[in-house]
Amino acid sequence: MKKLEMKWAFFIAGLLLVISMLIMTLPGATQAGQSDNGTFGFVGIGTDSPQRPLHLMGNACLFERDQDSAGFIIKRTSANRWVFGVDEDPQSQFVIKSYPEGSPATVRMSIDLLGNVVIPGTLSKGSGTFKIDHPLDPENKYLSHSFVESPDMLNVYAGNTVLDENGQAIVQMPSYFEALNSDFTYKLTCIGGYAPVYVAQEISDNTFSIAGGNPGLKLSWQVTGIRKDPFALAHPVIVEEEKAASEKGLYIHPVEWGQPESKGIYYSAE
Repeated sequence: MKKLEMKWAFFIAGLLLVISMLIMTLPGATQAGQSDNGTFGFVGIGTDSPQRPLHLMGNACLFERDQDSAGFIIKRTSANRWVFGVDEDPQSQFVIKSYPEGSPATVRMSIDLLGNVVIPGTLSKGSGTFKIDHPLDPENKYLSHSFVESPDMLNVYAGNTVLDENGQAIVQMPSYFEALNSDFTYKLTCIGGYAPVYVAQEISDNTFSIAGGNPGLKLSWQVTGIRKDPFALAHPVIVEEEKAASEKGLYIHPVEWGQPESKGIYYSAE
C-alpha cells in the first residue's frame, strides 16, 4: 500500500477512535459487548444494538461507518444516504457519494491524492482565484489572479497570425469548436502597423478568414462562443433570481453588507 493510502487509513482509523471515545462520555451512548471471536464491540447513540463501529441513529437520520469502504454514511431514510470517505478507486480518492432512492451510487465530488478536485455538477462561489508561488519571489510571496466572470457560459479563444501576400489569413479553430459553441464574436488587433482588417468569412467548418491587411502584417485575434453542449443547455446560469421565502431578509455574506453574522443564510448558532 502506498504511503499516502496508509495515511488515509490511519486518519480514518484515528478519527473513529477519537470520536468513539468522546461519544462514550455522552448521555445515551451504548457499547455492544465483546463478540464471540474476541473482537471489540461497536459504539452506538440512539440505538441499543449498533451494527457498525460508530452507529448514530436519530428521528430521521442515521450516521454509521460504511462497511464496504473506508467511509461514513449519513442516511435521511433507509433508502437515501450520503457516503463520505476514501473510495475503493486505485487512486484512493476521497469521495462524496449519494445513493438516491432506487438509483445506484453517484459520485458528487472527488479529491485525488494530488489534491485535484472534481465536481460533476454546478459550483457556486463568492469568488475564485488561482494562488501560486510568486514567479519573481517564490520563496517569500504568493501571486493570485481572479477568474474571468460572465453571465454567459462563455468560452474564449485567442491567438496570433501573420497575413499572407494578399493581406489575408485563415484561422483554424479546434475541431470541437462548432460542436461546443454558438453565438460567436470576433476581435482583431493589428501589431506593428495599421490596416483596415476585417473578418471576411465567419466560422464555418471550424475556420474563419481575415482580409483587408498588408502582406506580412501580424495581428492578434480573439473569438468567443457560448456553450451549447447538453449539460450547459440543461443547466443554464440563472443570472438573476428571487430568493426563497426562507432566505428573504438574509444574506450569503452578511458581514460584507454591514449586517451581523446572524443574518447569514448559512448561519448556525451552534
